[in-house]
Amino acid sequence: MLVQEAASENIDVRVQEFIAVQPNIGEENSTLIHSLLQADEAIVVFTSKHAVNILADFIAPQKESSLSPKWKIYCISEVTLQTAKKRFPNALIEGKGAYAADLADLIQQKNIKEVWFFCGNIRRDVLPDRLRNNGIRVNEITIYETKLTAHHVPENYDGIVFFSPSGVDSFFSVNRLVEGMVCFAIGRTTASAIKNRTDSQVIISEKQDAQVMIQTVINYYKQKQLST
Repeated sequence: MLVQEAASENIDVRVQEFIAVQPNIGEENSTLIHSLLQADEAIVVFTSKHAVNILADFIAPQKESSLSPKWKIYCISEVTLQTAKKRFPNALIEGKGAYAADLADLIQQKNIKEVWFFCGNIRRDVLPDRLRNNGIRVNEITIYETKLTAHHVPENYDGIVFFSPSGVDSFFSVNRLVEGMVCFAIGRTTASAIKNRTDSQVIISEKQDAQVMIQTVINYYKQKQLST
């Protein structure tokens, strides 16, 4: 759909996955999750749609009510928020932050003492460190692995679109940007990862949303065409 939208504006978008996500819950975490489902209340934190989907897929076979746990959910970005609403329709979405630091500050303001943070093996330190530094207990439950799947990219592209810091790391592990190639980032965290790798121009999407990201690319090249 997004590729077709770009094509309608004469922009050819090629999609290539640079990371692979693999569920990996394990026996110990499985026991913790089952206990958490029975809790009278729990503060659950997500910073990735992958964590939401993998957790929901894991607990779905248990019983129908397991997708309606007595949880208060906090998450980052619109994508993660909408995924949490869809996969846990009866859980209470308590708050959202645009970025990890914003979410950590929001949780701190709520006088929360303990959270359950579902994440992958490659996760940023900002949220758990900020919470712990403010006296909040963080129970991390790693439920998936992110593996880098690097590919060589031809140098005849005008721009590269990045949707995660892990994707940035994977891309630059085997590729270099030629002069004039523009980078597009879905958010500030991804943009920061790009800037640590290159001096090329980085354009950031106004929202952490795939459709907005592609529209940002379309607008950039339409404007560039008008100015030439």
